[in-house]
Amino acid sequence: AASAAASAMRRALSFGRRPTRKTDGEQMPASTSVPQQQSPPQPAPQRVAMSSNGGNRVEAFRRSLSFSRGGKNKLPRDWKSAFDPADGRVYFFNTVTQEHTNEWPQPLPRGWRATRDAVTGDAYFWHKRTREVRWERPELAGTGDGAEALPTRTIPIPAESAADAAGDEEEEAPPPPPGAKSAGAGVPLSGARRILSFGRRPRKAAEADVKAGAALAAGAPAASASGEGDSTPVYSWDRRRLNVADYMFSGRSGETLIKVPGSIDGQRFIIEECEDCDIWLLDWSACVTIDLCRRCRIFIGPCESSVFLRDCEQIKLVAACQQFRTRTVAGLDALLLTVSQPSIEETSAARFGCFRMYYPELQQQMLRARLSPFNNRWNEPYNFTPHAGHVDFLPAGTTYTELLSPLSSACPDRLKPTEEPSVPLLCPIPYSHGADTTVEGERCFVLFMPRCAPHALRWTRALLSSTSDAPLALLRSREYQNVRPDFCTSLLAHSGQRQSRASMASEASRGRLIGIELRGARCVSRLERLVAGWNSEVARGLAAAAYAASSPAETEHMAGIFFASLDSGTEHS
Repeated sequence: AASAAASAMRRALSFGRRPTRKTDGEQMPASTSVPQQQSPPQPAPQRVAMSSNGGNRVEAFRRSLSFSRGGKNKLPRDWKSAFDPADGRVYFFNTVTQEHTNEWPQPLPRGWRATRDAVTGDAYFWHKRTREVRWERPELAGTGDGAEALPTRTIPIPAESAADAAGDEEEEAPPPPPGAKSAGAGVPLSGARRILSFGRRPRKAAEADVKAGAALAAGAPAASASGEGDSTPVYSWDRRRLNVADYMFSGRSGETLIKVPGSIDGQRFIIEECEDCDIWLLDWSACVTIDLCRRCRIFIGPCESSVFLRDCEQIKLVAACQQFRTRTVAGLDALLLTVSQPSIEETSAARFGCFRMYYPELQQQMLRARLSPFNNRWNEPYNFTPHAGHVDFLPAGTTYTELLSPLSSACPDRLKPTEEPSVPLLCPIPYSHGADTTVEGERCFVLFMPRCAPHALRWTRALLSSTSDAPLALLRSREYQNVRPDFCTSLLAHSGQRQSRASMASEASRGRLIGIELRGARCVSRLERLVAGWNSEVARGLAAAAYAASSPAETEHMAGIFFASLDSGTEHS
């Protein structure tokens, strides 16, 4: 009788994967063909000791059955597993109570759930049938794998038991018990880090998650990602909902509009239907669109993707972006940093120059927007509709104050009036002249290997701002990441570094490779002397960290190979 009852119970409570073979009383559809397989021998049903307590008998039957696909390896409700890199072991943590253990966690007795007080954040327990609430964790009767749950009431067999197990959907928890929770074991809510994140991952380094998880596993409070001690974590469901109106300027006229650093923080921004406005976006953004604007002066901080102007007239613009595009624009003066060629369509009276701007947060914002100061193709516009108008260039040395009002007057807390004359020198983007320049002299190509890449910007700016000799002009520059070794080998094919050519090629394939082309009086001899000093500072007995072409012919060879990808539209990284 007991084996028959167990068999009936098993068929009634089968919520997991349906078996491929037929069950009793079930007909297989005629259109389905199932290959015949040899069924494994069925073990003899175990006799279960009948108890006078009907609830205990149901619990014993229930634990002998499998209700889900996970089987014995399925973690109890609200438990997750994670890897602790400190000792190389797997540990378990509860997403509600914040408990953690290195042993397989014990489930709550049947019908009990854990939740948190929305006011205090303390965990409490409630029973889904009786609606009983308590601060203390309900325990199982007995110990070991065969421990029986304390019955809340007698459960009929088998219909209501099956319905209770099937009705596992979430219900609203009752209010917490009255009174304060007594002190006990467990991790406070503030100690839960992003290892428990169930929503969208924040924009933070993965190493912070690993450190937080290791600290939580060790039982210590997790440090904040900023290193300033423990702080309340911010989850996706707790974040402030974005207000679209905070990320657009629309229908404004004759105003000065400013977005200070931190107010955009990598979001998309829209500027539309503005007239005679001074607009300052002093923060980094995902992309910026400018539509139907007239006679506006606009500054756009580092933009991770594109800046797109459409249906505008008489615009003065300073912008740093990955891609710059225009369509149906009449009258545009722009100082640009753009990684790709400016894309021009149905645009007339457009003039471009090199980006020249500075405020204290600019360089850090460029890093967040993944913009390199060496990747600037402002002087290579591609005009899709030349019949609509040609593109010209602004006079060399044009500053941002010739297009916009001074930043020190619009936002004096970002730039002081005394700093305005130093903006061209403080600008983190080297001023490039392009292929055509009025600076006379010979050309020279300089290659910065990955070891000296962190110094390349400082050295380049020092070259261009030197007043001890005739000025040097930067024609063009480019930065690549992880180039092929054969590319560097061919680049140095005519160099005098034949002994170290192989090691330099190997190094170039494992980091940032930067090349600049300069022009000026006695350029080759001056750069050879400067590069020798740089190598003594950085190389430290290893292969050269920087290399300068030794002749105009070698410059032609190296620049032709290094910048060939710009002309062909390919990348080496």
